[in-house]
Amino acid sequence: MVETVRGLDIVEAVERVGLRYINYFGFDIFSQAKLLVSLGGQPLKSDETLVRAIMPGKRFKSLLHVSNRATIMIEGAPKTGSVIDVDTSLESELDDFFDKAVDIVEEGHTEEKEVFFSLLTDEYIATLNPEYPEK
Repeated sequence: MVETVRGLDIVEAVERVGLRYINYFGFDIFSQAKLLVSLGGQPLKSDETLVRAIMPGKRFKSLLHVSNRATIMIEGAPKTGSVIDVDTSLESELDDFFDKAVDIVEEGHTEEKEVFFSLLTDEYIATLNPEYPEK
């Protein structure tokens, strides 16, 4: 896709590269998250909680939304549950984007995954039966 856009010769400059992943859970994700929301030193328990934060990364930044009461469309049907929405972006060092697009996108994807998995407890991650590539 990047080569197609490059070949059209219509883009003068790339100002932002972003990757967005919206992860849906059919339960209150705060029960399985390392993210702690408190009020007056006490854990905040709510059927409707939304946390928004901008998290700096190594080179990218991630706009994070975590909600335990969101409605999204899945296969044409509305589903209500929890959402972890991570929009990871880079808005600088893009002068040579077309020459380094694959590396830039892969780096952003790696940072997005780091943000996502840093939110979840190790116990919950284990239930997902992750497979890790050999190094």
